Amino acid sequence: MTVWLIGVIVAAAGGIGGMIAAVLSEDKGFVRPTKVTAATGTVYRPGWTGLILTGASAALVSWGLYGPVATAAITTSAGQSLTMSTICGAVLVGTGGSKWISSQVDKTLLQQAAGAAALADPATPAEAQTIATGTPLQALDTAKRIPA
Repeated sequence: MTVWLIGVIVAAAGGIGGMIAAVLSEDKGFVRPTKVTAATGTVYRPGWTGLILTGASAALVSWGLYGPVATAAITTSAGQSLTMSTICGAVLVGTGGSKWISSQVDKTLLQQAAGAAALADPATPAEAQTIATGTPLQALDTAKRIPA
């Protein structure tokens, strides 16, 4: 059996895991990928196809990092070899790093949205400023003190 065929089988198994995740998701089933437009922007929901692709990709990365092909040289140049684990590690770090950066941006956006909402409620400008720029714990404590 070739390495590529084994890779397809591993990806298919990961895709099955993605299908299971779709069934167990909050929406309970095979929800289509959608784009939700709100007043503050657009949110893309991956749906069942995104979950299957993510499962397949994660399985391939895991296989490339820890499977029997992890140390296989993909290419060699000037005495340096590029291994399967190096490529899969780069995919993993790229995915995790980009998710970390986008989470930091999302956190800032959510704090600003909470600060704007606090201004609409009976909050003082100082309380709204704390909610918008403080730590998450400071924002929560301040929001709790605002009368409902």
